[in-house]
Amino acid sequence: MAYADQQMSGNKVVSIVIVALIHVAVGYLLISGLAVSAAKKIIERV
Repeated sequence: MAYADQQMSGNKVVSIVIVALIHVAVGYLLISGLAVSAAKKIIERV
């Protein structure tokens, strides 16, 4: 069996999905946090 022909096991798929969900959650928190601070700056100017 060649290295390139190996199939992904179930554990690897689950791990990749979990890591992807963590990245999405961290990205959402960063974006929502930055949006709140930007909104506060805009409100202060007005």
